[in-house]
Amino acid sequence: MRNINGKTVLETAEEILAHTRPALLMVDVSNDFYHSEGAFGRTGQDLTKLQDTLEPLGTLLTAVRETAVSVVHIQNTVLPDGGSDSAAFLRFKTSASTVETPYSVEGTWGWDFLSGFEPHPGELVVQKYRPSAFVGTDLENLLREAGVETVVVAGCVTEGCVQATAVDALFRDLYTVVVEDSVASFQESLHNEGIRFLERRVAIASSDVVCGALASKGLERPKVIVDDR
Repeated sequence: MRNINGKTVLETAEEILAHTRPALLMVDVSNDFYHSEGAFGRTGQDLTKLQDTLEPLGTLLTAVRETAVSVVHIQNTVLPDGGSDSAAFLRFKTSASTVETPYSVEGTWGWDFLSGFEPHPGELVVQKYRPSAFVGTDLENLLREAGVETVVVAGCVTEGCVQATAVDALFRDLYTVVVEDSVASFQESLHNEGIRFLERRVAIASSDVVCGALASKGLERPKVIVDDR
């Protein structure tokens, strides 16, 4: 940690998690992204890297649930018939992805959470219509109401929704920790590019480091955020 202009600035993930109240953001852990029969699997995308993260991601989620840290499930959502996609956003989506088939369509099996990663009672679900979980949602206000000062970001994809959410959290004055072995992309090169971009801006740590820091923290239980969908 450093002192800058009279402010104590936390730098490493261990420092951040030791001195602030965190929440875990589970970004887009849904069937369309991770399951072989989901939209990306059906169109031939290599899911190996995403599926390889499921073990550390599950361990992280289980460990966090044994503490008083809030868990927030971020659910990528597209309205039926593309009702939530503007022309400008469609240009971005079709440029950034080789998958033309609809995915994350609200109410479908592919939009739903991957088996084993469903929300538990009392855990918040935030539906997002853009890569960042902060755009057009109440996520920031809900985190503030719970006293959260740090977000721990896990899920997919690294250079897409993970990066957008992590950077937006930083711009909202939240410390941000990205769990490197619990985020992934369909291409390792894109994952690596995403991590290189993020490591200059936020803290990067392994799931072991995050789990160890949270287990030793001894948090008081924060205000419960209830999913009232």
